[in-house]
Amino acid sequence: METLSKVFLTPEFSSFLSYKLPYSLIILWLFYSIMVSSSKFLRKRISNYYVFESIPGVFVTLGLLGTFLGITSGLIHFNTDPELIKVSIQGLLEGLKNAFLTSILGIILSLIFSKIIKFKIGLGSVKEPISQESELLQTIDQTLNKMIDQGHQNNELQKTNLNEILKKLEGNSTVEIPPKLST
Repeated sequence: METLSKVFLTPEFSSFLSYKLPYSLIILWLFYSIMVSSSKFLRKRISNYYVFESIPGVFVTLGLLGTFLGITSGLIHFNTDPELIKVSIQGLLEGLKNAFLTSILGIILSLIFSKIIKFKIGLGSVKEPISQESELLQTIDQTLNKMIDQGHQNNELQKTNLNEILKKLEGNSTVEIPPKLST
């Protein structure tokens, strides 16, 4: 347990955790977001509607993660010893500066990509997927409409046939009606 705390409390790890990790995650997500929002082909290959729609929220989340990591990094090495407090305050302020910069960056990118995504969805270039229930209901609706059309066609055909039979009966008055069968 002691070796684990030594690794996590080293300045190198603290620097990685508070500076490199948040910015790396934001840059990776920015790269992914640009690729997915600019290319329909890539959007279909490496994303889906729900991930595409959540891009702005992920930027805010990564900004908040950077905020908490920066504050934690500043506080973890803070020393209240009167002789070391000036050095500790400098480290704390560096952590706070990084914390707020990642939050600001996350919020700005979230605002930008929320507009891009609303535009893409409004254009119709990104469509919400149809659920299986909706797809089934559409299929049932189409089938019922075909059956109704078929029924109308059958009714028209029967009317035409009956009219032809009536015309033949009217024109041929010598037709005998068979007597009722006795049982």
